[in-house]
Amino acid sequence: MNVAKELHEKGFSRLYLLSGNEFRKEELPPYLTAILKSDIESIEKSKDDDEDEQIGEQEEVYAVIVDDNESFLRALQFSGFGDHHTEAYLRPEEFLENVHKYPKDTRIFVDNNFICSELTGIDIAKKLHELGYDRIHILSGESYLEAPAYVTVIVKGSREFDKLIGL
Repeated sequence: MNVAKELHEKGFSRLYLLSGNEFRKEELPPYLTAILKSDIESIEKSKDDDEDEQIGEQEEVYAVIVDDNESFLRALQFSGFGDHHTEAYLRPEEFLENVHKYPKDTRIFVDNNFICSELTGIDIAKKLHELGYDRIHILSGESYLEAPAYVTVIVKGSREFDKLIGL
């Protein structure tokens, strides 16, 4: 308290006392504001409640797109799904690290050939299938791509692809 008084006398007008001890704030001189442990705990609780509320309000993800060609990915994301909320990943490893946050019935569109990764779309589809995902689509430039039965192959430039992007 003596330090606060000296600082006030030197011209400091906003002084705060951080304390883990409870005491009556009324006992403090008017130039000193107390911030108690209980004040901090209530702020943290309020912040946690706000974060929980924001998580609950997040828009449902209609589709996830994984493609290392950023211009193609963004074009597909913004023109292919109308007003539906989509999320996009440029790196398949990053997507696989986050896949747990998507419901098992989320539409997932994965490029087959990645320059940035040794993984292929088929590799990713297999992992997704093992995790229980059932709406797996591979975007490919190859019309002859052989894929497991649980995967839908969409050839870029095909009628099915044109329907997907709204042409």
